[in-house]
Amino acid sequence: AMGTPGVVLFGPTDPARWAPPDRDRRLVVDAVPAGADRSAVGASALAELPVAPVLAAAERQLAARTTTGGEEEP
Repeated sequence: AMGTPGVVLFGPTDPARWAPPDRDRRLVVDAVPAGADRSAVGASALAELPVAPVLAAAERQLAARTTTGGEEEP
């Protein structure tokens, strides 16, 4: 609501349907591999999501904030 950049994690739910519309400010990390059957994945998808793609998305958001002149936290 405040335009704050973020990383949004999705497990069994479909980001094409439920992700925030502002994909520039909110990066989506989907725990379900492309082409996989979402109905077969279940609630454990997020628990099985590797840390690497989440960390990479967070680093991209931090880098974008730095290069666009966003204020640094004290």
